[in-house]
Amino acid sequence: MSSFIVLNLNDSGVGSLRAAIEGANLSSDATNEITFSVSGTITLSTALPTLSKNVAIDATSAPGYVDGGPPVLTIDFNNQAGLTVGMGGAGSTLLGLAVGQASGDGITLLGGGVTINKCFVGLSANGSDLGNVGDGIHIGVTSSNNIIGLNDKQVAGVVGNVISFNDANGITIEGGSGNILVANRIGTDITGTVDQGNGQNGVWLTGGTTGNTIGGTAYIDTATGAVNNPTGDEGTVPGVFVVPPLGNQISGNAGNGVLIDANSENNVLNGNFIGTTADGNGDLGNGLDGVQILNSDNNGLIGCTFVENPFVYYNVLSGNGGNGLHITNSNNTTVQANFFGIGADNASLVGNDGNGILVDGNSETTTVGGVIPLGNVSGGNGLNGLYVTDTASDVISFNTFSGIFAFQGAAPNQQNGILIDSTGGGQTIRTCVTSGNLQNGIQISGNARDVLIDPNIAGLNTDGNGILANGRNGLLIADSAHDITVGGSYQSVIPQNTFSGNTGYGIAIIDQSYNIHVLNSAIGTSVTRIDAHGNSAGGILMASVGAGNLIGGHTINADDPQGNLISGNDGNGITFAYGSDGQSVISNSFGFDRFGLPTLPNAGQDIAVNGTIGNIIQTNDLADGQEILYGLQPQAVYAQIESLYVGYFGRAADPSGYLNWSEQALTQLVQGDSLSSIMSEISASLAVSAENGVYASLADTTFDRSNTEQVDLATSYINQTYQYFFNRVPDTEGFAYWFNELFDGVMPFTQLVYAIANGALANDQVVLANKISGALYFNQALNNANIDDPTLLSMQLAVRGITTESTLLISKLATDTYSGEAANAVNNTSIFSDETSTFITGVRGDHDGNVILTGNQVISGTVNTQAILYQGPMINTSLGTIYSLTPQFDGQDIVSSTFYGPNTSVFDTTINVGEVRAVGSYVNNADAETRDHAMIYNGTIDGARGTWTQVDVPSSVVGNQQVWDTILHSTMGDLAVGNYDIYGDDASGNAFIYNMRTKKYTILDTDFGGTDQLTTLYGIWQDEQGGSAYTVVGGSKHGFGLNQAFVARYDSISETFSDIRYYDFEGTPGLITHFEGITAVPGGYNLTATTDQGAAFASITTLPDGSFSDAQWALNNMLGSSLTTGDSVFQNIVMGIYALADSSIISTYAGEVDQSLVSDTGGLIMLVGAPNFTYAQTADASTGSVVIGSYSAGNVLGGSIANDTFMGAQVAQVSDTFFTGGGADSVLLTNDRTVGSHIALYASNMTTDSSLAIPGDVLPSILGSIVNAQDIPQLGWWGQGSGKLGGPVSNEETNAGSGTGTSASMSQVFNFETGTDLAELDRFDISLSAFSDLLRDANPGAGPNLGAAIFSNTLSSGDTISVTDADVLVFSNSQIFDDADDLAATLANVATEIRFNVAQTDALNHYLIAYQDSTGNARIADMSIQSGSSFFGTATETGKTLSISDMVQLVGVSVDQLHDGNIHFVA
Repeated sequence: MSSFIVLNLNDSGVGSLRAAIEGANLSSDATNEITFSVSGTITLSTALPTLSKNVAIDATSAPGYVDGGPPVLTIDFNNQAGLTVGMGGAGSTLLGLAVGQASGDGITLLGGGVTINKCFVGLSANGSDLGNVGDGIHIGVTSSNNIIGLNDKQVAGVVGNVISFNDANGITIEGGSGNILVANRIGTDITGTVDQGNGQNGVWLTGGTTGNTIGGTAYIDTATGAVNNPTGDEGTVPGVFVVPPLGNQISGNAGNGVLIDANSENNVLNGNFIGTTADGNGDLGNGLDGVQILNSDNNGLIGCTFVENPFVYYNVLSGNGGNGLHITNSNNTTVQANFFGIGADNASLVGNDGNGILVDGNSETTTVGGVIPLGNVSGGNGLNGLYVTDTASDVISFNTFSGIFAFQGAAPNQQNGILIDSTGGGQTIRTCVTSGNLQNGIQISGNARDVLIDPNIAGLNTDGNGILANGRNGLLIADSAHDITVGGSYQSVIPQNTFSGNTGYGIAIIDQSYNIHVLNSAIGTSVTRIDAHGNSAGGILMASVGAGNLIGGHTINADDPQGNLISGNDGNGITFAYGSDGQSVISNSFGFDRFGLPTLPNAGQDIAVNGTIGNIIQTNDLADGQEILYGLQPQAVYAQIESLYVGYFGRAADPSGYLNWSEQALTQLVQGDSLSSIMSEISASLAVSAENGVYASLADTTFDRSNTEQVDLATSYINQTYQYFFNRVPDTEGFAYWFNELFDGVMPFTQLVYAIANGALANDQVVLANKISGALYFNQALNNANIDDPTLLSMQLAVRGITTESTLLISKLATDTYSGEAANAVNNTSIFSDETSTFITGVRGDHDGNVILTGNQVISGTVNTQAILYQGPMINTSLGTIYSLTPQFDGQDIVSSTFYGPNTSVFDTTINVGEVRAVGSYVNNADAETRDHAMIYNGTIDGARGTWTQVDVPSSVVGNQQVWDTILHSTMGDLAVGNYDIYGDDASGNAFIYNMRTKKYTILDTDFGGTDQLTTLYGIWQDEQGGSAYTVVGGSKHGFGLNQAFVARYDSISETFSDIRYYDFEGTPGLITHFEGITAVPGGYNLTATTDQGAAFASITTLPDGSFSDAQWALNNMLGSSLTTGDSVFQNIVMGIYALADSSIISTYAGEVDQSLVSDTGGLIMLVGAPNFTYAQTADASTGSVVIGSYSAGNVLGGSIANDTFMGAQVAQVSDTFFTGGGADSVLLTNDRTVGSHIALYASNMTTDSSLAIPGDVLPSILGSIVNAQDIPQLGWWGQGSGKLGGPVSNEETNAGSGTGTSASMSQVFNFETGTDLAELDRFDISLSAFSDLLRDANPGAGPNLGAAIFSNTLSSGDTISVTDADVLVFSNSQIFDDADDLAATLANVATEIRFNVAQTDALNHYLIAYQDSTGNARIADMSIQSGSSFFGTATETGKTLSISDMVQLVGVSVDQLHDGNIHFVA
């Protein structure tokens, strides 16, 4: 070996480094050595020679060098080429050099087997910036098996090389293979705490390079003997933290920490800290991703091996500006035992700004984790722990801790633990703990498909015995996600999926998601299913319009259980959103523990149906012993009868058969027979009818498989039944099942049709429900048209072609044409059918989908009654609870009592949540001079704590006459209304209003023709929360001679009536017409009446002058009854009592009135929006309706309270119009449309003029439905942030001023088509009257002109509005705001406010703002400025308030894509 010594710091000449290299290159020895006798800086004037021989350049020999310290010798390339190791220099070694300021790469390796250690590359020896223009180290395609950095003794904290300040990459490996990078600091100083990042990536593997190792697998500090064990043996002993000795620190670089691309394969990372400080616990992030793998297969980030304890060595990818790990278009990536977003100590949060792991493009077969200890930890990240998107497929997340430290506490991701919206399929989430995240534990959305989730924990700690709640749901399945399996029988340390302890629901299935199967999972309990760890909102939310979703199922193999345990939740076990159908809930357990004991009840209902129809709910075990059987539709007798006609004959029931069977069924029901037994009898009769033809002979047959005729007939019959019910041939398995049921003697032929109907699942059940709806509509229309003998063809057409909602609408249109009637369909249902002595008299909405009903029950053996309150669902009363209350009045002998009307905290803030106010009357047996005393109860629903108040109309207010009866019928606000009678005068009945606050009485007198007109008051509605305006209803002769129903305004301060209007059923005066109930809907009221023709439903609207419109009527008599009354109304549900012909039994019913119509083209027309039975304190917390229109025809679709989902026409050439009844809605437009749709951001009511409802056109608005000082929150109107004068900025108090909305009520629109500037497509309609004419443009006090919007100049913080008549203030899409609160905070600050160029003067101002949010989507917001004086700027000051509420988000549209024609102002 030849040795050369560098004697000076000269550029060249004797004793120089250049001379030494030249000498080594000329040496004939196999190896050579260059040492140094000087320290300092060598500044070059020309490039050094390429190393062409094996040479060791050892600057650690220079005087002053300390072992393990920084270099003492610097080579300043002085903008010349860097140092190159040529092909002949293979095997060379570079030690202890500081090199930099090269015009290209600092060190280039062409020959292989080179070792570089103890060097600074891009830094001077003193650590200052000496960056190279190119890479720090560039390893070329001809160079392999190099070693960059050494730590042979495996001592923690040893530094191999520091490679920083370079303009390009720290290290590039282009081609070649087998390189090893150990213990380097890449992008930092030598301490690993200061950002000295390279200009591009820390490490770049490219050009097909293979088999490289970055880091190493050592985890013992040989200097101390300490073994790295940050989890403390899975949390059982104190943790020990040792920096993995062989790992690299790759941090602070402008690009990615590590980029692997261009088909580079079989590379592995072990034990590196990427994006953190040297100890792994501080943020020193790379600008983009920690590691990006792009178009490169078979790479891995590998921590522990299978036999080692959890996480003894691992990569930490944290603190980066993008994602921790980003895998794009790359297959067979292995990711095991890594930390993403947390510190190396398993205790610090060092979040990546993006996702912990992002898998996108067309990546296939990504393995994230494995059996313990191969799992990963992903927490503290700015987005999701793991995100799988685009068409990435076959990703398995196995033993991932997401949102939680390993075996420790919460490490929240800002969004979801795991998010999958990839369409690629084949994804698996197994044995993961996804808890502590700010949104959902797991979210499956977009058009994701084929995902298996089993078994996992979401919302609990690692042991599954303590709560670590996700901020929303444990599992959210949204959008059009489909074919998702949640649960199974995989054997693991986690015995089954457990979704518990979450702030929202355990599982929420929403939007259009379909074919979701949830099985063998625990929802609301500990992993052991012994303790309750309830989800706050409830167990499972079913709010999808998609078909085929199944919760549970029939268990056939004990090793593959299907049912779920849904127990211990703070809300309902399962909640159905109104409008969802096609869902199945089968064979689940509610309220039980693992031992089958009813020890873990759900706080709400086990199954809250919320008025939904068409769902299968059967063979579930409920802790209270009750069960819901839903093979077909709900308890409605009529629906089940129609199903039999469909199944047997392929038609709707004929009117005479329908009436006959209805009378028989109702009679048997009130006598105590079960619905299923009644339907079995009817089925048996239809089976042997002549219309069943040759098949009737099978009724008395003993089936024999050897009898060919029987086999043929049975085969034909099963095929026919499937066609009639489901419009399809039976599947092989289904056919075999029913065939064997017959021929094995299990089921009689007479029950086959009913059994097939009750066994319908998934899409079959949806088809059958739609057919039944068509048949019911047919009979209702025939009844309205007095058609008793329809043609066979008309009955067949009523059901034959129906499969979807669109074909149902076409069928209804055909029925309208045949009958000449547009049916206001009423679907009546007998309620409290097991309690024939229960009578319901009043209703008010309660929270969580419940209602409060008032009434009485007959006291056994007497004619007296006991007052009752009911709390529970409106229709399915078997799920609620009846409470009997005994009035408490000292010294009185109360023998009979009745409640007539309730009120709840939803409508009156003076009533405590969970309590009720109820009014009625009672009889005191000791009082011979008064028959009925009125009473008011305030207290808990069960009567345990409350006060009772006696009310009697004093003789002093009725001419000093003796009052015989005082009865209160209804209450709202401070008032209660009722009637009184004078002793001894049967015709003396009159009405009164009692003010509970002032204790004053108002007697209805001259306004109604005197006190002798048999005037009644049965209903009251408070038209403003806490205000004095009321609407009251009743009946009166009013000098007319015949009784007429009336509606009137009443002011409680002036005690005066106004706008009195009288009504008769369809304009025909009767003897007994009066309104008995009132409920407000947007723009008007729904009323119920008892008339000479029976019970009737009426809808009226409020006219611009405050008066009332004509009424639209619909009879709702129970078929087969001799008497039906209309006693109360709740939204579109009417209630009353009915008596059967030839029977003394009286029962209670509820009837749902469908106010929608079918257009001439077959589209759905909703005149007043969807009904909804779930109230909440905020719009985003309410449960909305799912509104689906015609697939192929234009629709007008309207919302309910809030949280509605709209889906209109799905063809490109058809326009829809959507109008919202509240905020937080989702409007799903179809893609690639060629015509535009209207989205009206206000409420509408067209019941009095249906011609105004035109698809693709402007709809009339309701005055003040967005901003109104007298806003009525129970109607769900938005009341966007209209501010409170002098209040704070955009918070809950501000938005409770003139209006009730908040930013949380923002709606979303998907697939909004902006069109072009000359030909806009979709548009938002903004109503000036809905804003109470408070909308402004940039002119002081002026409002927008009708028509297309005028956009302002593009604004940024601090700008002035220069377009003087601008009515939409548009922010630049380069200025991003998180939400309305973020925008408000900016505009409220004098340093960042925007200013008008003309002083604004009005005290109440609203402006529309369009801006870009942090998700890249445009938002339209309402900005309210209330000011006591004129102003130029938006900043807040004394006497001035700014508040902003988001109205709508345009998903997929940026603000710069909006055109002024996409926003129109209408009247």
